[in-house]
Amino acid sequence: MLTLNLNEGEYITVGDNIVIQAYPEGKRVTLRVDAPREIPVLRGSLQEKGGAPKPEALAQAGERKSRAKAKSMGQQLRNERYFEKVDRWQARKDAARDAFETFQPHFYNIVYTLYSDSQNRTVLTADNVKALHKSKLFKSFKYIKTFTPMRRFTTSHGATVKFMYSSTQRGAEEMLGEKKKDVILIVPDAVSQRVLNRSYMADPDDRLYKDSIVVRFEDGKLNPKATFSALAAFLDLPYTESMTYCSEQGKHDVESYEGNVRGFDPATVYRTYDEYVNDNERKYIEYFLRDAYAYYGYDFQYYDGEPVSEEQVKAWVSGFERIDHYIRKTWIRLYEKRNYTFSGKDYENSSEAVKKALQDAIPEALMKRQLDDFRENRIKNAEIMERDLHFVNMTGKPLKMTPILQLDPALLENPVYH
Repeated sequence: MLTLNLNEGEYITVGDNIVIQAYPEGKRVTLRVDAPREIPVLRGSLQEKGGAPKPEALAQAGERKSRAKAKSMGQQLRNERYFEKVDRWQARKDAARDAFETFQPHFYNIVYTLYSDSQNRTVLTADNVKALHKSKLFKSFKYIKTFTPMRRFTTSHGATVKFMYSSTQRGAEEMLGEKKKDVILIVPDAVSQRVLNRSYMADPDDRLYKDSIVVRFEDGKLNPKATFSALAAFLDLPYTESMTYCSEQGKHDVESYEGNVRGFDPATVYRTYDEYVNDNERKYIEYFLRDAYAYYGYDFQYYDGEPVSEEQVKAWVSGFERIDHYIRKTWIRLYEKRNYTFSGKDYENSSEAVKKALQDAIPEALMKRQLDDFRENRIKNAEIMERDLHFVNMTGKPLKMTPILQLDPALLENPVYH
């Protein structure tokens, strides 16, 4: 029989759908049980009145006293080292409990893929979302509210590439910790990730989106009071003035990374990040996210709104000079660090100069193949999305736009951004 010590408010789960929570009240313990209706939950005394025997697995009173006595004797024999071990264990336990009680999931790296099903519909899927749905922690919540932050897509893309590349410059040890210091960080095909990231679309079968809204970055920056008053109301939280400024360890508006604006400075709303994104990439993003631009109130600034041919898409892709530049700068280091083995008489009979030339040529050849694969994938994605910007989930049900957070016009400090 499993024996557990629970603190007030802690709980255990039995299977996937039974939750038991403990609340001490003086010398008594109150148990709250959440179980399906078809599973009977009875007090032991009532079950015994009906003629059922006591379960053999129950601990008897004498046994509990013996255990208590043995525990008391054991405590007297503990040495200082054992005390330290217990203290460390308790600290970890308390930290884990505190972390759980303030659980606020932040899904920062959802990577989507798409394909056409047998009915020629575009299906979106993400492996890390599937893993989330299978977690016991996710299943234990009876009701879930979520909000998705959104920033104008071309601006968000430029800022993302800037962050990705600066992360590769800082190195894996700073970004990932000492154990992963030898990892080589790279910039992925962020343009493709951008147009496939449809995390703002609600899946009717997904509990994450049963009660969900989108919060625009520009609204939070330009109209913080209106935005966070509305967000607090949606989340059933009291609005407080502290929601309208950034703080860390009691200090207001600290610098997150060098070069970033502080707090609610709206300068980033109007940044274009020209060093990290060019107009061909922006047109591709705006065109293939045109449904989201229209729904969430963003104007086109690069795509002219006219029909686009297959040739035009290919011309855009061939002009992805910015993203390809940062892919090359980071991936080539990965290929250069690898060891390559050659075999065969032709190689063995070659001069050292020829062998070195072969070794030097491999990273560049792999780099070219990688960029060609990215370009081919961008065009393939475009061909699928060009059929229609309607998406379905794994069971064929259509995805819909998540509603946008509505602001109170009386609280606006600046015009709503478009």
